[in-house]
Amino acid sequence: MIVLNVAEKPSVANSISKILSTSCNKTRGMHKYCPNIYFQTKFNSENSQMVFTSVLGHLFEFSFEDQGKWNESNPKDLFKEEIIGRINPEHKLAAENIKKLSERASLVVIWTDCDREGENIARQIKTIIETHRKVCIKRARFSAISRNEIECALENLTEINFLEADAVDARIELDLRIGSAFTRIQTISHNNGNVISFGPCQIPTLNFVVQRHIQIENFISEKYFSLQNTVLTDQNSKKQNDTIKNVFAWERKHLFDKNCIIYFYNVLRNSKAVISDKKVSNKEKYRPLPLRTVEFQKICSSFYKIDSHRLMSIAEKLYNNGYISYPRTETDSFPKSFGFKNIINKLKNDPRLGEYASNFAFVYPRSGSNNDQAHSPIYPLKDGSDLQGDERKIFEFISRRFLGCVSKNAKGVETEYTMNIFFNDGLSQHETFKCKGLNIVERNYLDVYIYDKWESSQVGDFRINEVVENNVEIIEGNTTKPEHLTESDLISLMDKNGIGTDATIHEHIHKIQTRGYVKKEKFKFIPLKLGLNLIKAYNSIGLPISEPTLRKNLEENLKKICEGTKNKNEIVKNEIQEYLRIYEKLEGSLNIYKEIMRDSEEPKKPEGGSMEKDSKRKKLKSNENIEHKKYHSSSVKKKAKSNADEYADVKFDQGVENTTNITKGNNKTGINKEDYCILTETERSKKLPKGQQELCDCGKEAKLLEAKKGENTGRMFLTCHFFPKKCSYFCWEDSPRHEPAKGSATERIINCFCGYEAQKKIANTESNRGREFYCCKKNYKKCKFFQWVDE
Repeated sequence: MIVLNVAEKPSVANSISKILSTSCNKTRGMHKYCPNIYFQTKFNSENSQMVFTSVLGHLFEFSFEDQGKWNESNPKDLFKEEIIGRINPEHKLAAENIKKLSERASLVVIWTDCDREGENIARQIKTIIETHRKVCIKRARFSAISRNEIECALENLTEINFLEADAVDARIELDLRIGSAFTRIQTISHNNGNVISFGPCQIPTLNFVVQRHIQIENFISEKYFSLQNTVLTDQNSKKQNDTIKNVFAWERKHLFDKNCIIYFYNVLRNSKAVISDKKVSNKEKYRPLPLRTVEFQKICSSFYKIDSHRLMSIAEKLYNNGYISYPRTETDSFPKSFGFKNIINKLKNDPRLGEYASNFAFVYPRSGSNNDQAHSPIYPLKDGSDLQGDERKIFEFISRRFLGCVSKNAKGVETEYTMNIFFNDGLSQHETFKCKGLNIVERNYLDVYIYDKWESSQVGDFRINEVVENNVEIIEGNTTKPEHLTESDLISLMDKNGIGTDATIHEHIHKIQTRGYVKKEKFKFIPLKLGLNLIKAYNSIGLPISEPTLRKNLEENLKKICEGTKNKNEIVKNEIQEYLRIYEKLEGSLNIYKEIMRDSEEPKKPEGGSMEKDSKRKKLKSNENIEHKKYHSSSVKKKAKSNADEYADVKFDQGVENTTNITKGNNKTGINKEDYCILTETERSKKLPKGQQELCDCGKEAKLLEAKKGENTGRMFLTCHFFPKKCSYFCWEDSPRHEPAKGSATERIINCFCGYEAQKKIANTESNRGREFYCCKKNYKKCKFFQWVDE
């Protein structure tokens, strides 16, 4: 019997093969990264030849059927445009490999990760094989690459969960339609040639960062006041260090009214202070819950200062190499049948954790409230004595967390004293002050789980009704502004508001940085101008897309698809209708969007974030004026060349000092990257001599300016009448250029507001029949340019 096994990644195929075989033969597969592994083993009580290979994640890619350019059609059409799924060219050989291997197989076992994405990849593998031949296909489910898990999975093969695969298909379609439509309209309307990316998860993630920044910007510090009484006690020792400073804090906390605090101070000072109560209570600091992915990212990013994207990459590597269980899980409860002792015994061999693992008292772990019904919490599989660097740090955290959750709670004794200071007017009124001390009796889990802090604090020994020294004093302070979000803060907000999943949260955080929306500075996220303006534009128009509610609802609906309580097509239809309404509102308010986005900083070129990202389009050229022109045909683009095209690489950047940067030039003009010109307001008002006016691409008189720096210092040049806005017309004043024939207005090139050569037409109205005029030649969303030829 020949059994074909297909894993999600080559490393997983290799690791599982080592577990199931004593010796194996590896050959080169059709794809250079996906070898074929052969070995003999017992399966269903008979000797079988096992063939192990893999794919490289998702085999299919999805795109729109119409592969036209971005500005040829209305982005709104993408909400209903047909989507085509085809094998990714990079994975074509991997697909051919599994088809060829399946020809002789009696059974195919799929070993993809046991989450939604894994189910979707499993269905893709099944689809590819079944288009070639019919064969029995089963699914192996496992949470860790360990002998026990793998052997158990092989003995209990199941079916692919098509409901979870459907949920992924729904997400892919919605992200493609919504993301592409909004990205295109934002990018085309922004008019700077860089992609203004939209994602249903990344925008709410950005909004969390922006809202915290706004809170900081709007924060006004206030002075507050409080009272405290400090009583010094000693332990009958001559050593100064044995003196205990007991700080009794005011029960009212603090006040913002200075007059009020002065009143209390005056009536309390020089009065009797009496210890009125003493409470001694046992305290426990609870051991941590079993580890889920979100907690892993939050704690490690804060403690080790490693970003979540890299954390997940390290965890994935540890998983593939058999050091930890599957690192993407929402579960924080272990099943009753879990083999804790086996894991603990393996950790006894670890050089740093072995002593604790050999001596601590085991208790069954606490159960959390999260369970994805797919994976156990993250736990170690063996000792990490051969690990180094960040891999060792992450492994050690996971191991310490596991040992901590099966250890006893830390225990302590808290002593609290209550002090009454009576008013000095002789009445029975008083103010209450309290002081606490803690003595840790048993550290227990704290000895291994070093990421929690619980420290002892001394307090003196007072008797009830004891009169103590009254040293009441006024304490002043100022309210402090909140800090920018750390990665741990951001992950907490995303988890709380249902943005992303355990497997994708780190990806969304990574994207808002690579898109140029935020930057990370001293481990805190600070929004850049592009990100701030984007959220400001949404809020000004009244769009709810930056709020987490829409995506949270979708995530809940995707879970219902997995549970079988909702239909995939119904969810997709409802979500598209919701976002279509939002899109139409944005489309109707593009003037507001453009105005706000106009002064955005040049976004950093994103990783893969060009117009080629979703549908392999060419990036808009810097000289294409799309402030008025939203969409035009390729034929118009070809005819739209003027002097602006000749000097298309001359970019103008309006700054505070009205500095114009010439970043790249034409060889004939001698412009290089170091050249730039500084323009004053008087120089901007210069004009050419009468009769020698040159028109820019807007059809208006060009402006004459002077270069102030570089090898072209003192050289005059012509630019747009509306400089630095509108068209990108540029020409050196002393270079040859088009000169219209005298007295012949009709021979002059007339451009519409889009910057393209206008189209000549003949009027057919009753009052102007036969009269020629110029207008915009675009077929879709023309500008309002109009001019009679004879004028």
